[in-house]
Amino acid sequence: MSGQAEWESRPTGVLKRAPQRPALVDVIQLDAEDIIDRLGCSNDNKWRCNKLLDGLASVVRERVDFNVKKVYTSGSFGRSTALNYVFDVDMVFVIDDFDSEIMDEYFEEVLDALYYFDRGFEYKSGTPFCIKGVAGKFIDVDILITGDPYEDEYGNPGRFYSAFGSLQVDKTFRRYDAQFELLKPLVLLCKHWRNLAEGPFHIKSFFIELVCMDLVSNSATSSIHELFRDFLQWFVDGNSSIKNPNPYNGGYIQLGIDCEARVRHHASATLGKLRPYLRAGNHFSCPGCGLKRFLDATGAVQHLESGNCSACRGTQNARKAIHGFVSNHDETRGFLNRMLTDRREEAADGNSHLYDCKSCDAWPVTLSEGPVKDRKELLKLRRPEGPRASGVWLVGGLIRGAGNEWHAEGIDEVYPLKRFEAMLPMRFKDLVKPTEKVVEDPMAATRRLLAEAMKNM
Repeated sequence: MSGQAEWESRPTGVLKRAPQRPALVDVIQLDAEDIIDRLGCSNDNKWRCNKLLDGLASVVRERVDFNVKKVYTSGSFGRSTALNYVFDVDMVFVIDDFDSEIMDEYFEEVLDALYYFDRGFEYKSGTPFCIKGVAGKFIDVDILITGDPYEDEYGNPGRFYSAFGSLQVDKTFRRYDAQFELLKPLVLLCKHWRNLAEGPFHIKSFFIELVCMDLVSNSATSSIHELFRDFLQWFVDGNSSIKNPNPYNGGYIQLGIDCEARVRHHASATLGKLRPYLRAGNHFSCPGCGLKRFLDATGAVQHLESGNCSACRGTQNARKAIHGFVSNHDETRGFLNRMLTDRREEAADGNSHLYDCKSCDAWPVTLSEGPVKDRKELLKLRRPEGPRASGVWLVGGLIRGAGNEWHAEGIDEVYPLKRFEAMLPMRFKDLVKPTEKVVEDPMAATRRLLAEAMKNM
């Protein structure tokens, strides 16, 4: 479903106030903070939801017969990882004297109490652990009832304390979020990717959050795009289960077989389609459109020169834009390729837009010793232009001393090949032995010349 169609189909309420669902290719080009701004719930929406939930909890506390010890919001909304265009809220009611055998009575009392909630509550469905509905025609709410497992007097099954254990899960997530600044934007990006998939498969938000927690805690990268690539690759590699940290609903959460296959296909297709944006080392942006998908500055400029940049379509427009930038900055004006007929301030051929980066023709060289981690630079030179064909650039000489220390001597000279062969022994007399000339005996030379003359007769 397109963003516009999805937005128009939303009911009134908190989600109607959210922006349209963006395309994945647009989100993947954003930085981590911008992803949170684009996909996360706004402070205004959070305030409205919390105000509504506080009113709902107050009505339940006042009108049910059992004692409510504590109420808190859990799930994506409570962990601030809910998407701004589609989410629900988990409300956990921790009660005294909890007995899992009378869950139906608890839920019946809650629904009776919500009849008096002035904003209204529309019941949708229920499970053995919660009831689902819409509060105030504004937001979807799951109401969960549980007790304190440390005060269990009825031998309740551990699964009924899963909602109590979600409080510990939320604390663990917040601890990860404080330690890894890319966790929240990664979760939002991955949930958005899931929602844009075509086909009947669904990964729960909690599953995505757990995978993201595992990835950020075991990765050294500081790139949100590389982490998203690792998330997709996680599924492509055949992974389909993750450990549940909830102490009362432990074990592994496993994707269904059909879901696993569809998710793997969707992840593989996304990796193929968005490879230019997700490959490692994309640290450079186009100076025109800001697209961040290039390994170095050269790639970014080539994208601009190609005429495919959205900021200046067409090669002529691109060359004009580059010429304008180069000619208007003191730092780059030296790259202009001046004509003999040019005046001092401007080119005589005003429409040619000639520019030439002299750095592209330069020859740099660096000589080092040691492994990469402890590498020591011995010699570094740079020539504005490289040697001509059949020429030799004599960079320098390296001599290894008795203590395995290297001594570097920079030379930086260019010679024709034939002259270099003759010059080398003179440059390094101690290292290159000169070729000894053989002196021919005069009588032997005479006999050789006569023999050659006789052959030509």
